[in-house]
Amino acid sequence: MSEERWQRLGSYFNNEVKNLENKINGEIEKISKQLTNISSILEINANQFYLHFSQPITKINLQLKSKQAEYKEFLGYLKTTLESKKNNLFSVMSELEIDAPQNFSQIKNDLKELINKNNDFSENLKKEQEQAKNSLRYHIIHEALNKFNHNKEDEHLKFLKKQKHDAEEKLQSERKKLDDKQQEKIKLIAQTKDENQIAQKINECLEKAGVQSFSLELIADNQEYQKGQYQIRGYNGEIRKITELSKGEKNIIALLYFLFSLESIDDKNNTPKPKIIILDDPMTSNDDTMQYLMIGEISNCYKNKKANDKFILLTHNCHFYLNVRPYPI
Repeated sequence: MSEERWQRLGSYFNNEVKNLENKINGEIEKISKQLTNISSILEINANQFYLHFSQPITKINLQLKSKQAEYKEFLGYLKTTLESKKNNLFSVMSELEIDAPQNFSQIKNDLKELINKNNDFSENLKKEQEQAKNSLRYHIIHEALNKFNHNKEDEHLKFLKKQKHDAEEKLQSERKKLDDKQQEKIKLIAQTKDENQIAQKINECLEKAGVQSFSLELIADNQEYQKGQYQIRGYNGEIRKITELSKGEKNIIALLYFLFSLESIDDKNNTPKPKIIILDDPMTSNDDTMQYLMIGEISNCYKNKKANDKFILLTHNCHFYLNVRPYPI
């Protein structure tokens, strides 16, 4: 034969031998895994069952150990035979004559039945415990009823119902008072908003007139001051005493507060009553700057008055009169 044919023939036998070795190694590995799985099977924990099931559990554990031993012996024999074949690939071996052991199905069925019996026993035990508890409760109730004075308790119940009724009426009354207070609070808050807006308008007018030495601000509610009071803050940010203001400064603040309060009254009432507005010589102790500021604000007040409002201005200052009058003479 040629060299090429010898090589092809050798390659054929070499591949077949390699495939056989791989197959034997694969089967040995499978058997090893099964042996590990069989060894990892644990005995049944008797502590998870009631005490009178201890004997059946011992029996199942013995069956389990016996079955594990059968499988270990069977699988060990298969593994030893395969390893022998692996070491003697070209030796002819006789056919194996060994019976495979039965599986764990019977043991599983026995364990399942035992678990059901344990659960049933637990359920029945709970029912018996519940019946015992109910019997004890009924006994206590029976004793309590024997000591119970029905007529006396009935009168007491009527008394309590009357107390409840009176308390509910008082609660309703207190709730109404609370609602009234809430409404009053809402009105006061609205009033506070108006008062704060008035302070802002006064400060804007003073700033436009070039007065930057002080400003007016509403005092927040506290125990020391009442609602609706104002304080004077100087240009340096510190609070000034009202006595430190000149008479003219006091006059302009009073006049502006009065005029802006008229606007606030109109905003609150959908159908305001006619007003009689009287200004008695508002120009007292005011310099020229304040006079022009007053003239402008009084003119706006007159222009914006309602049709039924009456406006009366008293003054002995001719310059002021000529500038503030609505119509020429």
